[in-house]
Amino acid sequence: MNYKLAQFFLACHNSNFICWIHWNAIYQKNDVTEEDKKVWLHWSNTVEVKKGMESFVFFKKDSNENPMPEWISRIPMETLIKIRKDENINSDIRRSAQNEIDSREKVKRDFETYMIRCKKSAYAISGWLSPQGKFYEVEWGEHESYAWEIVRENKWEKDKKEFKLDGGGIYGKNFLIQKKRFILFDNPERDGEVTISYKTMTKAQKNFIADYLIKIKDEKTLKEIYEISDK
Repeated sequence: MNYKLAQFFLACHNSNFICWIHWNAIYQKNDVTEEDKKVWLHWSNTVEVKKGMESFVFFKKDSNENPMPEWISRIPMETLIKIRKDENINSDIRRSAQNEIDSREKVKRDFETYMIRCKKSAYAISGWLSPQGKFYEVEWGEHESYAWEIVRENKWEKDKKEFKLDGGGIYGKNFLIQKKRFILFDNPERDGEVTISYKTMTKAQKNFIADYLIKIKDEKTLKEIYEISDK
């Protein structure tokens, strides 16, 4: 995205309006690419633009919602950092860039997934474990498609639609682990070494995992499990 166009979106995000003189000064520059002009045209078709004496005010059509966040998310992190450090830019725009950087870093922290590796055994299991301790057995390589089955079974389609993972797509596996706190049991190498991916663990989940680890006589991993706080 063009550097000046990114500034424009940040200014809109910060105040929900922008001086039309400022916009014209950006939009009519030769260094704004045709691709970025198409971004503007596409964006302007999705919003209602109310022009006042000296400013444009932007709203999503049929609502008073600020449409900026979805466009701000398209600004590369390196551009945000550059804007934040540019002392020649309005301080409000630099502050808006910092807010977006902080927001993305928080998302990254919030979506951190933990993983535990169990020792190899002849009793490798594969599937999903619900927060209530219900285990859904899933064939190797079918975790993503089965995640959709769980979503439909629980009528979580709306929640899944609103779920976003910074820098990537919307995947059933991410949704179940991060949003619904399911635990993933996988055997990626098909060699009997089970990996357990989780965000948090409930007492019911911990008890299920403990029973499995006792069965395969994995005392080392069992100790790790008991050190994880119940949620």
